[in-house]
Amino acid sequence: MSARPPASPSAARVPATLSVAPVLRVARLPHHPWHKPALSVLVAGLVPALVLAAFDRLDLTACALSGSLVAVYCHAVPYRRRALLHLRLVAAWTAGVAVSLAAAASTTSVVAHILVVAVLAAVTKVVGEASTVGPPGPVLPIFVFSGLTFSPEQWGQVPGHLGLAAGSALVGWLVVMAPGVVRPYGPERRAVAVALDAAAAYVDAPDAATRGALVTAVRDAAHCLAAPGAHHPIRRALAAHLAAAERVLVDPAAVAAERLRADAVLIKGRNGELPPPAVPTAPPHVPAVTRAVAPTFATRHPVLAALRPGSRYTPYLLRVLVGCLAAASLSHLLGVGRPYWAVVTAAAIMLPDRTLTWQRAPARAGGTALGVLLFVALAPLAHRDPLVMVALVLTLNAVVELVIPRSYLLGQVLVTPMALLITEFGHVHPAGELVSDRLLDTLLGVALGLVAAVIVPNPHLHRRVVHHVGALEDAAALALAAGPGSSPGQAARLRRRIYDEHAALRQAALHASGEWWSRRHDEAAATAATERAHEALVALRQDASR
Repeated sequence: MSARPPASPSAARVPATLSVAPVLRVARLPHHPWHKPALSVLVAGLVPALVLAAFDRLDLTACALSGSLVAVYCHAVPYRRRALLHLRLVAAWTAGVAVSLAAAASTTSVVAHILVVAVLAAVTKVVGEASTVGPPGPVLPIFVFSGLTFSPEQWGQVPGHLGLAAGSALVGWLVVMAPGVVRPYGPERRAVAVALDAAAAYVDAPDAATRGALVTAVRDAAHCLAAPGAHHPIRRALAAHLAAAERVLVDPAAVAAERLRADAVLIKGRNGELPPPAVPTAPPHVPAVTRAVAPTFATRHPVLAALRPGSRYTPYLLRVLVGCLAAASLSHLLGVGRPYWAVVTAAAIMLPDRTLTWQRAPARAGGTALGVLLFVALAPLAHRDPLVMVALVLTLNAVVELVIPRSYLLGQVLVTPMALLITEFGHVHPAGELVSDRLLDTLLGVALGLVAAVIVPNPHLHRRVVHHVGALEDAAALALAAGPGSSPGQAARLRRRIYDEHAALRQAALHASGEWWSRRHDEAAATAATERAHEALVALRQDASR
């Protein structure tokens, strides 16, 4: 067995690094399902648009799109779990649209509208962080809710507009679920392929960063396979491949990297029979749906727990609320006609820690500056016919979902003209006015979002590291105490608990290391906990092989 390198959970990012290099980087995502959200949002938006075109009501396209954008979410979730999760997202999204339309119809006060959109933005950011819907994050619903709040709405129009948005969201649900008919185990296949690729990277370079990435990938794949219907033959075959990735975690020399990558390609690409696992003797134990520890209120209801006063998300909520209120208020004082763009910008750049926020800000500003130039070029074409405008918006939306996971900067170049064109449905505005308002709001949102990130501290980030250090140590001690008498099922549950806590510690340490000018956590204790956890995994694997 090869020697184990030091594994500091915070080694992947140096604290207080303010480099903007990530802005220009184009990420490689070999197993990212980029085409799924892109095609889904295109189809989900096209269906209601065609219906509106048939009734000559393309002026309502913005309302339809406010619901159909929900189709970009949940594409990494297994279909059985996705059905209910995405339906809950549709319900929450529709509730946000209802609040926005009601606020727009209730008053014309810009101050009241600013307060509503700032609160909606802060709550949506926290819900997005606490939920399991996955990328692309909460900026899309914030954009929708903010735009609708500032729209010229009358009470008599609210039921029809809300019904159109809700109907489009349900179309989005159908589109998101449709691929399950052809490829029912696509998400599970992709998750296991990612774990095998991470295992290959660990074989090539067994260091702290690749080990942490492998633990997280194995944890994610295990959760994916633990969905209802876990004992289907396809799932059991995938579990055997996941066991091979787990074997690499404790013994990097067990499997060749080339074999792992080849299996990953075959698993992701096929829809039927799977290749044999790289470690035939590995027990194909399917992860249990039950938890290794007793569930708490936070694990049963993570969104509700996140919104409780005093939760670990409270400082983040206050940070977003302060930044959005300040940006929109200053925008209004300067006479900008659409201060909600300042809210969207401030909310978009504010991420869980200050370093991530800093790195997001230049991409938002630079991408918007380039994007308004693209809007100026596209606006004359879009204004020729409403159908052309609809086609441009849907095309830009689909391309954005393709580009933005790889480069946030390039994504913003395309998001900006799409957002500006959406405001043009039914109400054509002078291009110069839209461009100047958008640029000023972007600068205000970026500047005041950064200020809010600095002045509102988040001590919970370091407390979370301390909590997960203790939880990981407890999980490792429990696994070591179980000894050789552990059954395969018990050993698997103990390993899952270690994976969960190891991945949670890694994420907590990454965020805490980016919260500069704050109290530091004990990085040596975090490193010792990960080493202890690795010893427990080795012991469990040796017990399983006896």
